[in-house]
Amino acid sequence: MSFLYTRARLPTRNLWRLLALVAVVLMARPPVARADDNDTVADKVDSAGGERVPGTAGNPGAALGAITELNRKALDDYDNLNFDDAKAKLKNALALCDRNNLGSDPVRAQTYLNLGVVLLAADAQHRDVAIANLRRAIQIQPDIKLPERLANPEVQQAFVEAQTAVRAAQATRTPAPAGGATDAKHPPARGATGSDEDADVEASAESPEGGHPRWLVGVGVGSGIGWASGTGEVTDLQVPSGFQASSVIHLAPEIGYFLRPDLLLSLQGRIQFISGATAERDPGGKACGSDQICSPSHGATAVFAKATMFFAPSGFRPYVSGALGVGTIRHVVSVPDRNNCGTDPAHPVACVDTAAAGPVLLGPGGGFMYELGRHFAFTLGASALVGVSAFTFHLDVGGGIAVEL
Repeated sequence: MSFLYTRARLPTRNLWRLLALVAVVLMARPPVARADDNDTVADKVDSAGGERVPGTAGNPGAALGAITELNRKALDDYDNLNFDDAKAKLKNALALCDRNNLGSDPVRAQTYLNLGVVLLAADAQHRDVAIANLRRAIQIQPDIKLPERLANPEVQQAFVEAQTAVRAAQATRTPAPAGGATDAKHPPARGATGSDEDADVEASAESPEGGHPRWLVGVGVGSGIGWASGTGEVTDLQVPSGFQASSVIHLAPEIGYFLRPDLLLSLQGRIQFISGATAERDPGGKACGSDQICSPSHGATAVFAKATMFFAPSGFRPYVSGALGVGTIRHVVSVPDRNNCGTDPAHPVACVDTAAAGPVLLGPGGGFMYELGRHFAFTLGASALVGVSAFTFHLDVGGGIAVEL
């Protein structure tokens, strides 16, 4: 009996010893670090760039470095017209300022200034929100200056408006109640005062992504010159090869959609009006109808699919484009040694015919768009077109107006 009892209790003793050993090992392990409410946004993953920022909670020096780096990267995004990424980085930088009690630090003022500039470029329809951020920067640091790389005419004008608004507000400001006084070195947290300035700045964080104009509707007028060859359309005679005008003008209506602030996809027409070509008589009446008059073409049409890349976010905006289309371009060509054209047999004139090119047309273009306000712009540009299968190399020059919606 004693032997059986000992055999039955032995596994239980070993089990307790094993559990005690595990408990000692677990107690000896260092605690696992956890993110708590005191960690800053940058202690986690930066949502703007997917980068890990070293922990900055309770470390103002590290926070300043992280905020400065976020501003630098945001301005790189701004230069590359990546406005959404720039806004995300700057909002992350503002969050770092708030979490590290940097309410009155110049780096926070610079972040507001940079955010105002980015919003001004990304969303022309919410200019007031951009100016609110510039105004907030000036309130924090009254002597703040625009960096040269950001100081285009549109930004300079908005900055002056923000300065004027801040001065006007300071001139009419009444003393704060005794219970509401704040230390200049420790201003209230952003949004805590309930002021209009804070409300406007908060609105910038909630403004729709891609608030820049989405649609463009425009019309242009121009003329051109190109290589003419082949046979005349009326006389059916060989025309001399060479550069000829596409007399007289053409209209170019266009409608497009901005995929990004710097990339426009559009459809553009080319409606050509022709003058100077002569009619030809057909005594047999077999080719040109019962009136025995073969009339020349008075126009030509083409339609293009275009992609346009802009190199500036606003104001003066240079661009390059590429176009692929179908249709016809006609050039007016004098036919040598033919002087029997015209509608009046008693008064014949020298024959002037048209040479057609197309039906496939493609080529590059370039120019600039100058914004006259929030919605209107002036355009000036040129395009080079190659015609296939009836060959031409053609250059159009024109200007127009556009509406951005």
